[in-house]
Amino acid sequence: MFRYLEMPPDFPQRVHQALRTWHVRSVKDTLTDLLLAQQTQPNQAGLNPRLTSNQILLDGLECLKQINLEGTDLLQRRFLDQETALELAHRYNLSEDIIFQRQRAAIGQLAEIVWQQEQDLRQKRARQIEARLEPLTYSRLFGIADKLAEVHAQLETTSAPWLVAIEGLGGIGKTALADALVRDLALTGSFQDIGWVSARQLDFLPATGLRPTDQPALEIETLTHSLLNQFGADLPPTASAPAKLAALKECLKAAPYLIVIDNLETALDYQTLLPTLYQLANPSRFLLTSRHSLRAYPEVYCCPLPELSQADTMALLRHEAQVRGIPALANAAQAQLDSIYRVVGGNPLALKLVVGQIAVLPLPQVLDNLKQAQGKKVDELYTYIYWQVWHRLEPTAQHVLLAMPLAQNGDLAHLQAVTQLDPGQIFDALEQLTTLSLVEVGGDDLLDRHYRIHRLTETFLLTEVTSWPRAN
Repeated sequence: MFRYLEMPPDFPQRVHQALRTWHVRSVKDTLTDLLLAQQTQPNQAGLNPRLTSNQILLDGLECLKQINLEGTDLLQRRFLDQETALELAHRYNLSEDIIFQRQRAAIGQLAEIVWQQEQDLRQKRARQIEARLEPLTYSRLFGIADKLAEVHAQLETTSAPWLVAIEGLGGIGKTALADALVRDLALTGSFQDIGWVSARQLDFLPATGLRPTDQPALEIETLTHSLLNQFGADLPPTASAPAKLAALKECLKAAPYLIVIDNLETALDYQTLLPTLYQLANPSRFLLTSRHSLRAYPEVYCCPLPELSQADTMALLRHEAQVRGIPALANAAQAQLDSIYRVVGGNPLALKLVVGQIAVLPLPQVLDNLKQAQGKKVDELYTYIYWQVWHRLEPTAQHVLLAMPLAQNGDLAHLQAVTQLDPGQIFDALEQLTTLSLVEVGGDDLLDRHYRIHRLTETFLLTEVTSWPRAN
């Protein structure tokens, strides 16, 4: 939801300085960081920022004329016509002090008008961008402040890498993090526009369970068509696929856009799309979310998203219980919440399923259902998070993953001792497991590496996986 921001205390000074430098061609002291600048002179690369800034001031002065005609006349004569304060004092038969007082008051009003215009435009833009997003699945996010700041900073740099990937296990909150980033950036002038394209073909909602999205696999032509529609490109319906791709490239090269591709899950997706994304990027950026790591690809900034900490898990559980009207859980003893964490860990999707089931079933039964993989929704949750990746694992990788509950936070030597595999086999298995976000790599320096799995993964391995056939 958009909220109007208070005008920064220094904004009247910025407007004053922009007026003072009206006739100066320097790029300094302009208002081109405002979203208004994009509307004033859209898609005109190389335009002098001074002209854009001046147009913003002219539009503001036109509005100021409706409430303070005398103040508008004073500012126009003082800065546009370059009359001195002494000349204006003589013209109006006032002292210079009074002229300066009225000037300050008029500048303050002009700043308020420009700021209001900026906020109105931000609201309109935010609504347009939010209409492209999927419906919100959260009312509050937990434990993502550091990752939010990390990715936000990376997206707003002015150099490579132009591709950023949020990676992690299913249900861990990748889409929610990307959504929060877009809603923040929609209120700024950092990007000419923001597009959102989903590649999700299977979804899981705690209220309804597993469902297909009936969405075709994402291909270059589909991606191009969707983005051109979102950005309002005017192309004839009969335009060829190469012509559409060329038009999109021209658009993305003329100004910085941000494009989110959500749930780009398979290696085939990457192999198909990445070469084209490299060509389209710079100055535009692509933000990808996926369970499949892109760390092996060049010029991609990878941001792994871990499960929630125990403290953040407790906070999420209490919040969800309050929102859904389950006081027994909202006010539960710490030991009871700890029992949930031991089974579910910090997977937000699974935690929301647990909260929903606690409204109907006693807590021990809910946790036993997860341990025994009992019930349609629990089975579908495991299917959604683990089924595809489990069956893509090589037998050796399956063997190492099954051994992880015995080697939590273990190093290579510990894993070798538990699995009885030679180092080469373990290296290959860890490469596949970490690429598919099933195993997390820790370590404070280059000399230390240890490996762990999420608590939900451990619960899954100790129960459900024993009933699934191994990959051949």
